[in-house]
Amino acid sequence: MKRVNVETYQDDKYYPRVVRAVQSILAKGDVVTPIDVFVHMDLLSKEDVESWRFGRIPYLEKVIHCSLGKTERILRILRMHVHDLNMIPSITAYMKWGKRKGPPIPLRFSKNGVPKLEEAYSRHFLRPGLNSKKKRRPAEPADSEGQPPELALRDDSSRTERGTFELVPATLVPNDQLWFHHPEMQARVTKSEEDFAAGRSTWTESPEQAQAFLDSLKKKSRH
Repeated sequence: MKRVNVETYQDDKYYPRVVRAVQSILAKGDVVTPIDVFVHMDLLSKEDVESWRFGRIPYLEKVIHCSLGKTERILRILRMHVHDLNMIPSITAYMKWGKRKGPPIPLRFSKNGVPKLEEAYSRHFLRPGLNSKKKRRPAEPADSEGQPPELALRDDSSRTERGTFELVPATLVPNDQLWFHHPEMQARVTKSEEDFAAGRSTWTESPEQAQAFLDSLKKKSRH
């Protein structure tokens, strides 16, 4: 398979799928992320992304449903496509979700943690016309310890006229995921993880059994 370059990437079989994924993401928001692109291409599930964010999966590529060569190919096509759209790149620091003691724990995308590949996965792309002071996106929630969101340097002309650098929130939360970051929901997730770790859980053999068990809990709550 030939290496993708600026002259051939639009002829690649993955190019139409990347274009459709980007169009779908931009129809609902202003930020395109590699993770969202893989999700929209049905190569990565939202459930696996969540498990990775909580540190239950050691590195994201482990649950992307294609070969490592193909993931790198898609990342290159994405970068070239958003460049044609004049989108603004911004490096994002991905940190582990959940309770912690000590400094934030960075997450890993690739098995070997290759710096260039890690950077490719963590690079977000902002819609043209947005700037770091007027990004149309929801405010960043604090983490479960009440800490403010991580910050990252913009990698495009981040030095201002005064010679200083501009920091932007590192984690961009889509509108349809804000519910998950609500303090009440975070408390429920923490309680569930504690119950699971302590063995306070119920196993079922099929989706039907799981639904029946959930229905029985609803009936108990009504009495």
